[in-house]
Formats: sequence, C-alpha cells, structure tokens
Amino acid sequence: MSRGGWVIGAIALFGSGCRSTESPPRPVATIAAAAPAELRRVDVADELPTDAEFWRMSREPEIVKAGQVAFSASSCRTCHGFTLTGGAAPNLIDQRWLHGGTPREVYGTITRGVPSKGMPTWGPVLGPKAIAQLVAYIFSHHREGEPTEAQASFTPFTPSYDLP
Repeated sequence: MSRGGWVIGAIALFGSGCRSTESPPRPVATIAAAAPAELRRVDVADELPTDAEFWRMSREPEIVKAGQVAFSASSCRTCHGFTLTGGAAPNLIDQRWLHGGTPREVYGTITRGVPSKGMPTWGPVLGPKAIAQLVAYIFSHHREGEPTEAQASFTPFTPSYDLP
C-alpha cells in the first residue's frame, strides 16, 4: 500500500470510530423548588425553571454557594469582577440590564453568550445545572420584584479586584 493510501485508510478507520450510533444522554439538573427538602428533577432541555423557581433557588444557601463557586472557577469574575460589580463586562448587582433582567433572560444570556460583545457561549461549557446555579447566585444579590431598567449600551472600565 502506498503511503498516501495508508494515510487515507487510517483517516477512514479513525473517522468511523469517532462516530457514535448512540444519542448522548439528555442533561438533567436538580433544581430546588419550594425548599431544600423538596427537590425535584427538571430536564432543563425541555423545561427551563420559571422565574419563581429561580427566585426560590436564589434564597437556597447551598445552590447560591455552588453558583458562587462556578462564577469564581470560570472566567465570569474576570470580566464581571469578583464582587459582580462589573469592569470589562456589566455590573450584575445593579438594576440595569442589557439583555433582559429576569432570571430566565439571564439564563438565556449566559447559555447563548453575547459573542458580538466578547461574552462566550457558556451553555455547552457549563451545562444547564451550573448555569442555573450561576443565575441563582446572581439573583441572590437582588430582591424579587425590584424595578429593572433596560440599559442600551455599556462602557467597559477597569474592575476592582479587591476581594470581599
């Protein structure tokens, strides 16, 4: 077999081995409903938690802590600041929102990202459970029903990296 034929054969062999005939498992996240003792399973691909469920999650210390860990472990803090007060990216604890200020809208923004503004698409990286925890962490700094304001644009500034 010629060298070129061997390379093509190897590519065909490895390429066929990379294809899976099984569909990947559907992502399932554990979401807190009314209280920690009352956990229910939600297939986030089919059923995104309601805003009310996100608000309940934002008052659950374990979920908020997991969201804080995800925020700190990812590059979220690099742009949004260690204390969520902004910098290269918008402040997450004020009432001004660029892409919608409800928990579900924030979930969508994190999942899809805002590539035109430099925010990565986090959905495939973090998955629905971690994103739901991030949303809970962000909204733990807010009050349900607080007034929100649509922000038309954002001007980056140098964030403060002082740890709380």
